[in-house]
Amino acid sequence: KKLSMQYPLIEIITGVLYLGVGFFINSVNPTDSRNLIALTYWLTIVSCLLVITVADLKYHIIPDEMLVILLFATLLFGLLYDPTFLIWDRLSSAFILFSFFLLLVLITRGRGMGLGDVKYSFFMGLFLGSKKTLIGFYVAFLTGALLSLILMIGGRAKMKSIIPFGPFLVFATLVASIYGDSLWIVFLRIVGL
Repeated sequence: KKLSMQYPLIEIITGVLYLGVGFFINSVNPTDSRNLIALTYWLTIVSCLLVITVADLKYHIIPDEMLVILLFATLLFGLLYDPTFLIWDRLSSAFILFSFFLLLVLITRGRGMGLGDVKYSFFMGLFLGSKKTLIGFYVAFLTGALLSLILMIGGRAKMKSIIPFGPFLVFATLVASIYGDSLWIVFLRIVGL
């Protein structure tokens, strides 16, 4: 039986992401004895995000099991090893983003996005914190709208087409976690603060 291109593609993407995480962790503080813990944490996050992306693209679902692992790992790592993890900032970001997404689902009666996106948004707020959550929120909606527009112009999607939003949330989470501080400075310059 012929193998789908999906399998080697996901293997390659996984390898590249793992390599990137390794370089990132080593570049932050190469002599830190906690690098192994940070590496384990980030590989867990990246693995779950990859599963969420593939599941949402293929089946239009965001598995609850992945969200539980993400939440547990983030709380554990944040509380025990991350000095920048301010629990009230993280929890308030998570609840505000969750509430906004839930409101969108209720207003659109589930046609705008699904409950999986709502649940994911709680992790996103907890993982990123307030400033980076705003950046991630903006990046997710901007990239989602841009790709949807491109697909409609190209005739590959219509106004009522279902386009999974999970991959945009995952992409935005990674962008905000890595470049959030720099993008926040740019954002403040744009709004004149």
